[in-house]
Amino acid sequence: MLIQPAEGERLWDSWMFEHDGLMHLFYQANDGAGRIGHAVSTDLLRWERRADLVPPFWQYTGMVVRDGARFVLGIGEVIRNIQTGRFFESTDLEHWKAIPGSKPLFPQGPHYRSEYDAVRGHVAWRDPYLFKDATDGCWHAVFCAQRPAYGPDDTGAAFGHARTKDFVTWEFLPPLDAPAGKFYHVEVPELVELDGTHYLLFSTGSCYGTRIHSPRRRETVGTYYLKAERREGPFTLPEDPLLIGAGHGRMDAYVGRIVTYKGERFLYHHIRTDPREFDGVWAVPKRLMREANGDLYAGFFEPLRTLGRPAALAADLPGDGSWTRAGEGFQARALATGTSCTIAKQQAGLLLECTVASASAGRCAVVLRAHENMGVMVRLDYDLGEVQIGMDRRHPLYGWGADYSMFVDRSDKRYGGNVTDSCRVPLAHGRPYRLAVYARNRCVEVYLDGRWIFTTMMYDAAPAGDVALSAERGEATFTQVALHAFEALEGSRRPGQIPIAL
Repeated sequence: MLIQPAEGERLWDSWMFEHDGLMHLFYQANDGAGRIGHAVSTDLLRWERRADLVPPFWQYTGMVVRDGARFVLGIGEVIRNIQTGRFFESTDLEHWKAIPGSKPLFPQGPHYRSEYDAVRGHVAWRDPYLFKDATDGCWHAVFCAQRPAYGPDDTGAAFGHARTKDFVTWEFLPPLDAPAGKFYHVEVPELVELDGTHYLLFSTGSCYGTRIHSPRRRETVGTYYLKAERREGPFTLPEDPLLIGAGHGRMDAYVGRIVTYKGERFLYHHIRTDPREFDGVWAVPKRLMREANGDLYAGFFEPLRTLGRPAALAADLPGDGSWTRAGEGFQARALATGTSCTIAKQQAGLLLECTVASASAGRCAVVLRAHENMGVMVRLDYDLGEVQIGMDRRHPLYGWGADYSMFVDRSDKRYGGNVTDSCRVPLAHGRPYRLAVYARNRCVEVYLDGRWIFTTMMYDAAPAGDVALSAERGEATFTQVALHAFEALEGSRRPGQIPIAL
């Protein structure tokens, strides 16, 4: 979490643009009427708010590009239940006016649905992604769209495609060749090319009868991607298409987008902070990483450490000999009931990093925000081959890590009730894993060997609490333990507003 809106403000989908060494972040700040938040940064971590932009309508997600001597902003407006594209120009990224001669861009047939129907509601034509094509000299736009036909095996979702030379006159093209009909919708599309492979990002989830399972999670929600050898497609789904998001039907991290910063590609997104509202905070960027086969994944952003300060450990070793110091870490010898060791007191925001190696333990875990026998537990479950995160209870006799299902009143919560999210990972005894857990306010992020695993809102977590290590049924080591403390993220201040002129 890096930007938290002020009280009464909102933060949702975002888009970024670099100019003269400054990264400009724009985001949906709709608060009953149209509003676009604006902030700038030189390092993607420390942000300064600029005046909000206020269009004369409630706007959808947008994008900013450079077009010669001007900047162009593309956003969306709903007119008579039909989503449309709107385009504005500026010379300073703060004062915007409608492009002369431009009008709302309505979707048109035969490729795209253009009429309202009661089943699908608003006609989708939103979230324009803009790019310049050197071969035809045109600006191309990719939209979250719908085809006229749909059925039980095809939702009708489509990546709408149109082009223009001046943002006034448009030509509608067929949808991108991609399996969009497998998903309820394909929000905030984005095209990027990396070393000759073309990637198509979009955001959606398990909703309205559509369930999206991946090899690592069930009922996923988040940002996904497709791959192709050509920008026109055909695009195909990789084995695990979820780039950032969550399982268990949760909407936590959403609308991941890509930006180039100092020659590297990074993924940025927001986090939903209210399960009942479209409200959020802006998250820590992730490195955009590639496997040898070209598949993508999100990685840890090391400069995050500079926002915190190193914090000393204050280990409270149990007196039964189950825990001993091992260099810069700890060694655990757990009985079947489990064992735990407190290593820091009353921490709120933190980044905890450690190398976990299980010789024989069935589970290894770290516990954050431990308060009144409840805490956030991040578990490496070697028996199930999963990493898990959830609220858990400290056993009154054996501490964290004990199997609580022996109590009848909690037997129904042995698996599921205390697991907020889970990710299948083939964990191996004897192999060391570098675990990083970042917690700020109510958000917790987890990385394993530098690879993103979770971004999870823990609504029931205490604002501060102890930090502990835990092991069950065997031996394990926690070495190279490092702790950084972070201040709580305060709401930012709105410095003013500038109307967007039609």
